[in-house]
Amino acid sequence: MKLTCKQLYDFMGDYLEGNLPPETMCVVKTHLERCPCCLHYLENYHEATRLGIKVCQEEEKDISANVPEELVRAILDARGKDDPKP
Repeated sequence: MKLTCKQLYDFMGDYLEGNLPPETMCVVKTHLERCPCCLHYLENYHEATRLGIKVCQEEEKDISANVPEELVRAILDARGKDDPKP
């Protein structure tokens, strides 16, 4: 089985979680060893995923007094929340 770069992108999440069948895992590893662009993409994908999880796990913090009220309102409206913390 040969894997194109585009096909590899579909496997990124499962690859990082170790959820691929052994044969597919081997094909992905071989591709990554031979393709620096995909390896770089994988590293960035992994970091973005890690940071996204970290942000979602952090407790909400008080809003800084330096943040414009319009920005706070726009963010809260987009998130569906009513009141900012002082």
